[in-house]
Amino acid sequence: MNFTISPSSGVPIYRQMYEQLEKRILSGQLSAGEFVPSVRSIATKLQVNPMTISKTYSLLEERGYLVRVRGKGMQVAVRENHDVSNDRQKLIVAQISSLIEESQQLGMTIPELKQLMLDVLAKEGAK
Repeated sequence: MNFTISPSSGVPIYRQMYEQLEKRILSGQLSAGEFVPSVRSIATKLQVNPMTISKTYSLLEERGYLVRVRGKGMQVAVRENHDVSNDRQKLIVAQISSLIEESQQLGMTIPELKQLMLDVLAKEGAK
């Protein structure tokens, strides 16, 4: 399992890991019941403190994405499709809200942003 970590991004490493794992779980790239790599293996591979990975896993466990299996590690939790769908929507809404805020800071109006999004969606759909 590969992760993209940028120590100079200003976003804490545990947060970068959390977001990448959350997206993989919500997209189905990591299936319910699948075990995630051990804290030690990821920490070694990324050359980060194991506590950083442990913090990531603990947050994912708190949110119900992972469950701890004694003696085996962390496993992707079985969740209802309704919960997964709601979490996906919440994640996208947060990103859209951030995009709206950034575009307004840049002086773009909502109609301009809307048209730009429609243009990008049309291009993506043509691929």
